Amino acid sequence: MLKLSDAIKRVRYQLLEEYPGYWSDNEITDYLNEGNRVFHTNRGIPTIATLNIPDDTTVVAKDASIINFDSISYTDSNGNTAILPETSYQINRAFITFNPALNEGKLTWYGERIPKTVVNSDDYFEINPAFEQAIIDYATYKAMIKDNDARSSAYYSNFLNAKMHWENYRFVKNHRIQIEVR
Repeated sequence: MLKLSDAIKRVRYQLLEEYPGYWSDNEITDYLNEGNRVFHTNRGIPTIATLNIPDDTTVVAKDASIINFDSISYTDSNGNTAILPETSYQINRAFITFNPALNEGKLTWYGERIPKTVVNSDDYFEINPAFEQAIIDYATYKAMIKDNDARSSAYYSNFLNAKMHWENYRFVKNHRIQIEVR
């Protein structure tokens, strides 16, 4: 797991700047958080969210941090659970609309969300450890652009390669499989 204080040290090492000087810790922190968000743009952090709903629910607010939905399940007040067919709901930026309306119960959605912003030096980035170097390289790239350093493109290339592998690396993606027994 990558702690913010360690990530800043690693960026400074790549920049050949051991102590704050040209780049502040806050500036590097911003670059690291931006890199983590950009890294997870197309494939986020696997997540499961739940929401209790009242009778006759047709609209619920969508959690803004969720960027991709795999499926939504509904558990009625008797404890019966089913995956909702995609034709029974519509997702837009702010809401999930259900047709027909749902009775009292619980919604569970499976999907991906954007990573949380890291602020404190003891906070950890939400990123698969195999891909931590990607956000270090992104922050180094952003810092080097400020200095008009021609080497910045190599760090950005490293970042893009890692991002491509993450988006295509299916062994760490949580897939929900529904098996129907007849």
